[in-house]
Amino acid sequence: MTNIKKLFKFIIVVIAFSVIAYAVVPVYLKSGAEKFAEHISPDGRYRIEFYSPTKIKQFEKVWYGDETFFVKAYDIKNKKYFFTSDITEFMFYNGIGWNINNKILVGEKIEIPMDR
Repeated sequence: MTNIKKLFKFIIVVIAFSVIAYAVVPVYLKSGAEKFAEHISPDGRYRIEFYSPTKIKQFEKVWYGDETFFVKAYDIKNKKYFFTSDITEFMFYNGIGWNINNKILVGEKIEIPMDR
């Protein structure tokens, strides 16, 4: 087998591993998370739940910083979750904006669409 074919196979394996890791790692880190807060919208329709990813503790200081969280949005009227955010840092949390351009804004980075 030529060196070019070996290099091509190696590149394919690296790309495949990267795609799988990109999909699996966030799911793993969010599993077993602990809810530490929740907020209800002024009209009583939506609930925003704040979670601490417990499995991230060993990676926390190296990768994500000291304090991390993610949110889940729950539609109380339809009785279902409709949004889960990526993991983000508390330094980007400055409150919740309800119905800003038909979105719920959680801090600076999380935008939750209200018209699903």
